[in-house]
Amino acid sequence: MKYKLILLLISISIAYAGYTQTEEPVSIDSYRKIPGVKFIDTISESFITGELMINCTFTGLIVRLDPNMSYKKYDFTCVSKTKIGQGTWSIFNNRMLELKNENSRKLYDIIQYDSYYFFVELAERKKFISALKDKTTGRSLNTEYLAKQPPGSPTR
Repeated sequence: MKYKLILLLISISIAYAGYTQTEEPVSIDSYRKIPGVKFIDTISESFITGELMINCTFTGLIVRLDPNMSYKKYDFTCVSKTKIGQGTWSIFNNRMLELKNENSRKLYDIIQYDSYYFFVELAERKKFISALKDKTTGRSLNTEYLAKQPPGSPTR
């Protein structure tokens, strides 16, 4: 009986250890291995101020970064725009966008690809890198990830 109990406890421990293992985070160096991708090491507040957008043609999401370090988040359709959140923003470690509100804090890598700057949430890093390796265009990535086109960039 004693051995059965020990065996049961060992089995539970092994099962629990396997269940709780998390996926290894993807390194920022992974961006540097993809042709055409420029990882932004330093960013300025003046560059980042303005609208970041996920654009699915008739619907999407806008994050408006104001010069006073506040942001507003909007859902939009072809006929309306609705405010869905707000908070503060900052530049974290000279290279990442940080969005904070009363309930959460999110960090975004800033990546230049095609004629866009993409703001990729850390939890989405692996998925974004996978999409880049599939030779996806910047315009198609803009339907899933926050992006900004620099002034004077060609619209495709």
